[in-house]
Amino acid sequence: MGILVKRFFRFVRGYAARHRIYLIASAACLLAGAPALHLLLQAQIGMPAFRAAHPLLFVYGTWVLLLILIAAAGVCGNAFLGTSVVAACICLLGFADRTKYAVRMEHVFPDDLVWFFRADQLAGMYDASDLPQTFLLMAALLAPGIVVTVILHRRAKRLRAGRAAARIIPRLAAVAVGVGLIIVVTAPIRSAYLGSISAIDYEYIAWNQSWNFERNGYIAAFISNLKHAGMEEPEGYDEEAIAAIVSKYKAKAEEENAARIDLAAEDVDVVFVMNESFSDPDRFKDVYPFTGPVMQLVPNLHLVESKAAYGHCYSPRYGGGTANIEFEALTGFSTYFLGWAYPFQSMLPDMDSFPSVGATLSDAGYTAVGLHAYGATMYRRNTVYPLMGYDEFHGVDEFAHTAHEGGSQYVSDRSSYAEVEDYLERGAQDGDRNVFVTLVTMENHPQYGSQYDEHEFLSQVEDATYQERLKIADYMSLIHSSDAALGEFLRWVDAREKRTVVVFWGDHLPGVYDGLFKVSEDLAYETPFFIYSNFKQEKESLGSVSPNYITPMFFDWLGARMTPWDYLLDEVRDDVPVLTAPYWSEDPPPETEAYLDYRLIQYDVMEGEGWSRELGLFNLGDV
Repeated sequence: MGILVKRFFRFVRGYAARHRIYLIASAACLLAGAPALHLLLQAQIGMPAFRAAHPLLFVYGTWVLLLILIAAAGVCGNAFLGTSVVAACICLLGFADRTKYAVRMEHVFPDDLVWFFRADQLAGMYDASDLPQTFLLMAALLAPGIVVTVILHRRAKRLRAGRAAARIIPRLAAVAVGVGLIIVVTAPIRSAYLGSISAIDYEYIAWNQSWNFERNGYIAAFISNLKHAGMEEPEGYDEEAIAAIVSKYKAKAEEENAARIDLAAEDVDVVFVMNESFSDPDRFKDVYPFTGPVMQLVPNLHLVESKAAYGHCYSPRYGGGTANIEFEALTGFSTYFLGWAYPFQSMLPDMDSFPSVGATLSDAGYTAVGLHAYGATMYRRNTVYPLMGYDEFHGVDEFAHTAHEGGSQYVSDRSSYAEVEDYLERGAQDGDRNVFVTLVTMENHPQYGSQYDEHEFLSQVEDATYQERLKIADYMSLIHSSDAALGEFLRWVDAREKRTVVVFWGDHLPGVYDGLFKVSEDLAYETPFFIYSNFKQEKESLGSVSPNYITPMFFDWLGARMTPWDYLLDEVRDDVPVLTAPYWSEDPPPETEAYLDYRLIQYDVMEGEGWSRELGLFNLGDV
């Protein structure tokens, strides 16, 4: 470090006085700006005490910010404007982080940055009341850099011919040095093979991101989520091992399928419903009591529980992360092996196709339709669903039914179910085709606290602010409406002549019940899950399982032929009924034979050579 400082001053002495002043002022701006902006960032996310608690990590984060400022100075043409631009970006990032955490109890991850360019799709999902104040602060931070830049520009002499390169090369060098050193300095934390780093007091925490950001600070925690969005190669991965696994489960499928029904020859429609933020607040009424005109918020759900296969879906996330629950349920793959990546955004779009229940039922002669009661491009569903073998995918822009319920900002569940009914009836009219519909609803989505002016249900929870109780009241109004729509839809199913199965689960709990973590983590992650039909109504317990087992459990319930992959999932579930992102926070799952097979196959499909797909592990027709 001392050598670099000496060389800098030797370099400065070679310039004219006015240039020396400029260079020294630029260096001072960068050196003072980095720690100041780091303090600003930590204050923006509500953790101003981080510097004192973890000084080494604060120094590390400051170094990273200094390198960012150097690169920004090169891009902007001077250190003053570069520092102002970075400061404004930190201000905007702080607003986004606070907003996301209020809604989902999650900080902003690297994958989330894409939403800065798709902000129109997030309209109504967040509280924008602080946005004007944020823009004013950004303007105040940008103003000094702009003023200094204008002054410098006015005082600069007209460039002589041949001087352009002399001005451009230093800027390019600054960008190259800044970016290059950022890559080097962040490499240990980004490494897929390194965990904690004692030299800077960094502790690797992947399973609890709130604690990760609190313990390691925003910069180190953000960098840790840049680890490769995928799986490390499991021990023993080769073509021979994959072939042995495929052979084993193909033999099992051939034996078991002989006694099962062939869906291609059956007259059964199938509906998968992943209901946004659907939970059962009656289940934890002792923790979050409420008052209202009726004793139960979700009476129709309880009626289903009394006459159907019923259990709980152990969600990978709390308060958000819908696309990852969707990914697990439709494909059978687990996010436990993928950390905090969003496969819909970062992995599947790069593939030609991907196995899913949609592909399986399409191969069985079904018309597979995906419906999402919001924009089709959200989480790149318009790209991913066709890759997963669905014949059609439609966002809300193509819905015929778009009414809202009460004060909800989103298309109601009643409208979404009406859309499903249309597709099922269309199949019945068009040569009695079998139809498989996957519906992702939106009515219960936040922003809570601003959707209803009047509330039938009032929260009576203690030790909560007025705003917190208001958010819960909003959610209770939404979930009561959603439950009513569910009851109407199931009564419509009961009245159908064609046999119909509905597989239903909530994607995650809403981010208004944080107190559940103090009582039971299971309560905070478990959502209702049931299999209902108009031809088989018997009470049955499904237990608590993660979403990756939903599809084979449906096939088992129906007694239908399954792919070898589904039989593998059944065996893994017997050993590890919950295998998803947050569950194994400290101790790893038991490494049974089925679990090790599962991990090898998931790596083969998502990162490896894809031998299992070529050998027919996911094909219904090969068994």
